[in-house]
Amino acid sequence: MAKAAEYISVRIYLQQSLSAVLPYEQWLYAARIHSPAPISSAWAEKATRLRSVVSDVLPVDVHQSFPLSPEFLPPSGADCLVSSFCLESVSHDLLSFNHALGHISSLLKKGGYLLLIGALGESFYMGAPGLYIPVVPLDESQVCASLKASGYELLQLCIYHLPPDMKVGVDDVTAVFFAKAKKV
Repeated sequence: MAKAAEYISVRIYLQQSLSAVLPYEQWLYAARIHSPAPISSAWAEKATRLRSVVSDVLPVDVHQSFPLSPEFLPPSGADCLVSSFCLESVSHDLLSFNHALGHISSLLKKGGYLLLIGALGESFYMGAPGLYIPVVPLDESQVCASLKASGYELLQLCIYHLPPDMKVGVDDVTAVFFAKAKKV
């Protein structure tokens, strides 16, 4: 993304979760705060460039029919949406996941692309020591069916099964999926 930030103005949309959305200055520093390794000067330079082109951070509520005010989108809708580990994390069950997927479809123009990245088999992730946040446990067939039901043509689906050494106890993910779909 830092490479793209050199060429275009980037607008970041975050899913409104729990009680508040972090101000983007805090969000852009989050990786540094949680990284035990020192930040390289190359990374710091990329982070500075990214911060210079982020125009704003807007709350998006995927459980609303119109998750984002239309004033922030082109009239025809967005060309592409990326959702990474979001919908299954903010939905209470498969039905609300399906509704959320349908709602974000309203942000995308016909023929636009969705890159959906998420976890398979995950029922929780650890938000802090002793704080386990529930997640909708999805399987591959549910992801495919949900995309189809929400008006998408699935173009590509890649599944990465986690090896045992990547299972460190912060969640119970069995695999990660990468879906590329087109709104029909």
